[in-house]
Amino acid sequence: MVKKVVLVAFAIFIAVSGIFAQTVVYYDPDGNIRRIFDINAQGNKVFGAIGIKFIAAADEKSFRAAMDLKPDFVIINSLVYLREREAFSLEPIGILVRKGKYVYQKKIVSFLYSDLDSLNGKVISSSLEEAVYTIGGGIRFRLLKVPKDLDALLAVKFRQADGAMVSEDSLEIFKAIDPTSFQNLKFVFSTKGIYNPVVCITRWGNEKDKGKVLNVLSTAKELLTIMGFDSVFDDEKILSKLR
Repeated sequence: MVKKVVLVAFAIFIAVSGIFAQTVVYYDPDGNIRRIFDINAQGNKVFGAIGIKFIAAADEKSFRAAMDLKPDFVIINSLVYLREREAFSLEPIGILVRKGKYVYQKKIVSFLYSDLDSLNGKVISSSLEEAVYTIGGGIRFRLLKVPKDLDALLAVKFRQADGAMVSEDSLEIFKAIDPTSFQNLKFVFSTKGIYNPVVCITRWGNEKDKGKVLNVLSTAKELLTIMGFDSVFDDEKILSKLR
């Protein structure tokens, strides 16, 4: 945790100092948060080569601090994008893709309950409040907001929450870390497809730099891999649905 705080503080100091003319902010609560330090280091390696500062935000507070710097571009979870697009005039210019897929799912899991109706009025832990709103069906929950999916799963394990809404990737990580607990999980609900993180130009970005940013990201295979993706597309059919 100390390393993350120092990392973000250093990144913000560098951006403020004006060494870099432009900034890209990355924020994905459903991403590979455990490797946020590596994402930041690799992002600065590839974007720094063309004079762009890269800031990887580990949590909502870090994201807010990074956005106060008026970044030119963001690589952001699509649900966070929908929440923030008007505030920062975000325009999607690309979407991250894994194995040809533009979307992923989040699942509600529980140790005690096996159906959604049983969770009505109960506590759901989630790193993304917006994801809980995708459930629908008139079911009401009390939300326990946590920094990342593994925290949501631990909240369920230690009875701080009745269910957790987490990504499929996070469930795989939990399975590797705690296979016994994973075997006891009950799968309650799967969301519809949620769009992968999107690359956006902000109100402070320059339109002529869109191609440059997408080109750097598309060739940054190691960075994409650490993030959990393998390519970035600028498919207008997909992007138009997000605008």
